[in-house]
Amino acid sequence: EIDRSFSEPRTPKKVEYSLATCLLSISPENQYASVHKGARACAWLAENSSTAGEQEKWALKGISWGKAAVQRADTAAESYYYLAKCQRVLFELRGSDSEKLARQMHGNLLMARTLEPELDHCGPDRELGSLMVSCRRYPLLGVGTFSRGLNLLEKTVSSCTAYGENYVVLAEALIEAKEFDRAHFILEKLEELPSPPDHSADHQDWLARATELRLE
Repeated sequence: EIDRSFSEPRTPKKVEYSLATCLLSISPENQYASVHKGARACAWLAENSSTAGEQEKWALKGISWGKAAVQRADTAAESYYYLAKCQRVLFELRGSDSEKLARQMHGNLLMARTLEPELDHCGPDRELGSLMVSCRRYPLLGVGTFSRGLNLLEKTVSSCTAYGENYVVLAEALIEAKEFDRAHFILEKLEELPSPPDHSADHQDWLARATELRLE
């Protein structure tokens, strides 16, 4: 029921229902899997909310769920990964005032990457690389370099070739590095990809973002 409610077409109402079902399903019998799935629901709600206030509300809820997941299932990569995704939303809202948050996110992503590097279509490397690239503006945060982040993003494209978000994030980083020809090549590759299962709406968003990047 948790996964069915989280499947496409995703809407805030459906994902909130998935979250509510997670709360009712916390049990050692399922190895507390519902806890990290609660953090997953909060991460989606935070990333897809239309106002900063809603984004912060769901990010904070997700951080609570993620910390609980780490406590109960500390060998599950999902626990660290979805905690980090919620921390990422909060970091983007607060920026350089959140040095501790950035370092916590960095550590959680490293743990997720160690446990299951291909989780969520190379999600740990995608999030880690994106963090390092975005922190170019805040070099004192100590969470990696722009070049290291770019290398991680390039790895996601070569390792998880069928997932369009990897291409979008890499293209954005290449444009920031003023490597426009390489960015356009990556965007062309994205446009050739089929829509991945359970991500058809996301795929359309990635294609729309690719169009925007070509026009910038």
